[in-house]
Amino acid sequence: DDLSLLARRMSMGVHRALIKPRDKNDKMRIVTQSDFLNYITQRIVTDPRLAKCMAQTIGKLDLVETTDVVTVSSKDRAVLGFRKLWMGGKWFDWSLSALPVVDAKGELVGNLSGSDMRNMTKDNLDDLLLSVEDFLWKINGKSKMRTPVTVTLDTPFLEAIEKIMGNSVHRLWVTGTGKGDKNKVKGVLSLTDIIYKFSTFDLSRHPMRDITERLARGVVLSDEYAEYKAAAPPGTSTGPY
Repeated sequence: DDLSLLARRMSMGVHRALIKPRDKNDKMRIVTQSDFLNYITQRIVTDPRLAKCMAQTIGKLDLVETTDVVTVSSKDRAVLGFRKLWMGGKWFDWSLSALPVVDAKGELVGNLSGSDMRNMTKDNLDDLLLSVEDFLWKINGKSKMRTPVTVTLDTPFLEAIEKIMGNSVHRLWVTGTGKGDKNKVKGVLSLTDIIYKFSTFDLSRHPMRDITERLARGVVLSDEYAEYKAAAPPGTSTGPY
């Protein structure tokens, strides 16, 4: 299938895709969002015709939805954090992949994700009654929580992509820069958010295509103004985190 179909599916929150080979003798393969973003980084992001767009900040490109972010306190029990992951967002109509862990001041100190439960068994279920802080210390085998990878709304698009790929993470927490807002979570930039910005490209024909066709589809990609906007398909959501 065309890569644009894979991009569209992943931009709607599909994290992994099973690729069926044309040759029945070949094995099936799994392509992840990270694999796809790596492809973009190597072949599209480096295109000089996109250089100005890549230099724009994630805030200017409207890559981050700055709404209330669901958080968990480092002192809350881990089971509460995982319950929040399952219950989801503000209206409880989706599940979350991760939560920012905050301290008493509301500042970002860690990251709690579903993958932190991968080694849970019936023998260590009591660990869920530990505080989030102690739980993460225990599973990481370190004296403190891992430092989360962050960006701000002033971070250039290319730098954000390099951060998410270089640190092998699935999301970047967006923190404030103003007085009293530093280290406080204002949003999140996920692999889904990044891929979504490329999903309206017809990758089989990129980069040459008729400007009127792109405008008709709600896409504007202009090096002159370094703007890139894409309207979400009706009734779809890129999903949180």
